Amino acid sequence: MPLQVNEPPANYGLASVTQQPKGDKKAGVVWHTQGSGKSLSMVFYTGKIVLVLNNPTIVVITDRNDLDDQLFDTFAACKQLLRQEPKQVESRQQLKELLRVASGGVIFTTIQKFQPDQGNVYEALSDRRNIVVIADEAHRTQYGFSAKTVDDKNADGEVIGKKTVYGFAKYLRDALPNATYLGFTGTPIEKTDVNTPAVFGSYVDIYDIAQAWKTARRCASTMKAAWQKSR
Repeated sequence: MPLQVNEPPANYGLASVTQQPKGDKKAGVVWHTQGSGKSLSMVFYTGKIVLVLNNPTIVVITDRNDLDDQLFDTFAACKQLLRQEPKQVESRQQLKELLRVASGGVIFTTIQKFQPDQGNVYEALSDRRNIVVIADEAHRTQYGFSAKTVDDKNADGEVIGKKTVYGFAKYLRDALPNATYLGFTGTPIEKTDVNTPAVFGSYVDIYDIAQAWKTARRCASTMKAAWQKSR
């Protein structure tokens, strides 16, 4: 009996990515609970994509430096599967240089590096279609297609007027307009202003906390049976 049995989104009354129109650049949402092995799922997915697509570029995005380090270390330990050495971006300039290549690469960066230096448009870095963006913790910092008006403050924190801003969802697509976007999260959000499936597409697979508890119970039963048999 397998220890982990993932369920199709339909079992939860949710739309599946298989029902999406082709060519919408949304690869979907992988809803796997914390501790279920999302990092390794990303590695295996990347290994498959490298084989299927024509020398693609994979961009792995997090929203914290510590998460970026952890995920990079996992990928770096699997370079034989990836068939290349992953690269961890250290600056905005390096990010631009790595994404302007003609093909290839597994690139790690924090999403904050996609903040425009000025204005509300991030410069286009590549219009290639064989770029896949994988977002970890996709329920955070991945929104903002619509404009918002916020206070404009000076260096002293004083309000000097108003300015229009967008979120990283828009800035990412300014930079990589033809990329395909895939989100991994343990806690997807579906609200009017923040909606994970609206950004990444419908659900690819679901392994939630309830299934994790079932897995834990099966593991405990299997271990207990093995111990009793050994006595």
